[in-house]
Amino acid sequence: MFLFLGLPGLVASVSSSRLAWPLWALATLLIALSPPLSFLNIAIARVSTGALVTELDVDYVEFFGIPIPVPRIRTREVKTILAVNVGGALVPIISSGVFAYLLLNSPYSWRFGVAALLDVGLTSAVVYLLSRPVAGVGIVVPAFVAPLMAALVAVASVGFGVAAATAAYIGGSVGSLIGADIIRLSKSFRELRAPMLSVGGAGVFDGVFISGVMAFVLAL
Repeated sequence: MFLFLGLPGLVASVSSSRLAWPLWALATLLIALSPPLSFLNIAIARVSTGALVTELDVDYVEFFGIPIPVPRIRTREVKTILAVNVGGALVPIISSGVFAYLLLNSPYSWRFGVAALLDVGLTSAVVYLLSRPVAGVGIVVPAFVAPLMAALVAVASVGFGVAAATAAYIGGSVGSLIGADIIRLSKSFRELRAPMLSVGGAGVFDGVFISGVMAFVLAL
């Protein structure tokens, strides 16, 4: 986390915006709070999966004061709570917006814009292809896939430096969310049968955070 905290300062230092340092403070605060906020999920909907489960209930009736168990089979529809993880979804989205604004108001604006668009598109596609739905768990994807892909695309498009670092962070974080938690989840949520599905939770949060660390290294 302390290594990752160097990224907002590097981005703010090259920006010509008058809001550069207030936004630096905001991004730094969000990144510092990201780990504890990863335990916070905001429920946004309760969706039906269309799947039915059969459960065994036991009722009791009394016969001369003696309780007698009476088994009863009950069928119910499985429903899933759809939530948004604060540390793994809201924080990287806001941070990405802050970084994009700062870089678009800098001498690196054109190079950064091209790299960021390529990064988000390609990383989203790769994460989607490699992600897998796991029943009862959610969408699973190796944590290093998005950071490595985002870093490679950024370096290949604009070389090393702050523009590549910012594009890599945005590509790794937003690409993870789009590929795994939006596209894959929207197609597979009915077969997951999990009590709660969190956008930006679990392994996606790990990938987002590793993306930030790798982005800072690229900028050095």
